[in-house]
Amino acid sequence: MILLESTALVLLIVFLIYTIRHFVFVFSSISNKVEDVDFDPNYSPFVSILIPCHNEEAVIGGTLRGLLAQDYPKNKLEIIVINDASIDATGVICDEISKNTPQVKVVHRSKGGNGKSAALNSVLRSIMGEIVLCFDADYVPCSSDLIRRLIRHFKDPKVGAVQGNVVVFNKNENIITRMVYLERVGGYEIELRARGLLNIPAQYGGTVGGFRRNVLEEIGFWSTIGLASLTEDTESTFKAILKGYKIKYDVTAECYEEAVSSIKRYYHQRKRWATGHQACFFKYWKIVLKSKMPIATKIDSIIVLGFYFVPLFSFLALILTAVNQFEPIRIMQNTLVWWGILLWMFGTVGNLAPVTSILTGLWLKKDFKSCIFVIFLPFMYLVNVIISINALYINLTKKEFVWVKTKKEGYISTAPD
Repeated sequence: MILLESTALVLLIVFLIYTIRHFVFVFSSISNKVEDVDFDPNYSPFVSILIPCHNEEAVIGGTLRGLLAQDYPKNKLEIIVINDASIDATGVICDEISKNTPQVKVVHRSKGGNGKSAALNSVLRSIMGEIVLCFDADYVPCSSDLIRRLIRHFKDPKVGAVQGNVVVFNKNENIITRMVYLERVGGYEIELRARGLLNIPAQYGGTVGGFRRNVLEEIGFWSTIGLASLTEDTESTFKAILKGYKIKYDVTAECYEEAVSSIKRYYHQRKRWATGHQACFFKYWKIVLKSKMPIATKIDSIIVLGFYFVPLFSFLALILTAVNQFEPIRIMQNTLVWWGILLWMFGTVGNLAPVTSILTGLWLKKDFKSCIFVIFLPFMYLVNVIISINALYINLTKKEFVWVKTKKEGYISTAPD
């Protein structure tokens, strides 16, 4: 009884912290307007865009065409495609495009396939850019000024990294893509937007963003060792923050992505994310607590690092709540506490993005039609509970992670609205 009571109290405190944070973020996003930063025509640093790809024949052509259409000085831009041991037509497509386009360079790796970090690191010694931007092979810019919107923040020498806004272009394909869209809305329209408004470092997401080159050198490039390297974006984020650099988010720098369209693809992709993210927690939580970060940044960093434990905590709370209700003698007299746990679990956790953040994000985007789809979040929440449990098992047992490539189709089933 004492153990259950103590566990409930700990969970209650955890949910209270997340709840307060979510509502502060929501209120901040509603009450503060994001001011667009003017472009400085005299600020055009040399930019290297890196695109690691493994068997991406369905999407790489569209991504390259989108980047080549950018309104940025051609003599200040290089696009390096890292063909990481592809066995499809990826290399042929890239070589064909590069023939008549000097900005595009193709690096073929015959012994690749051992992770995104290794592919990126393989070219960092030879790039020319002061700014290094990364794009996954299935990300297409929404506008011709995306690069300018991203790099303008580097005028501030204290800015070490910048992250753009990811927009799901195939959200109408099926219910899975709808769920991914809702996650992105909660994450990018509220979470990252609010962190910028509150002067809390954003998180670099691995694509549609990048680093100042000297910052990459200072943090030791992208890690290729251990489970934390599965989420090289999270690890590089915290390395940069711990070095004292700012990480900015630009909500106006929009780029389309193709969301996974099946539950199997979703599971494998998110298991990798969850495993790497949890590994980063185990690796960095003590370092963060001992660091000289501002208190607000320190608290938010611990919350972010613990993100993929929240489904586990909330599921445990659900079980404890059920046990409490069916016990002849209730463990805690005040059952409002237990119902409070359930309310907070749904209202602030929901899926991988909080329900409150999702609904607020949809309101800001004026996408009221998508609000009805929050009714499917409990199903995806259960999927993420399984994913988080699996990830924790891998981290605790140090089991070798088997990488499953996320397949992309390369088409938009319905035009984004």
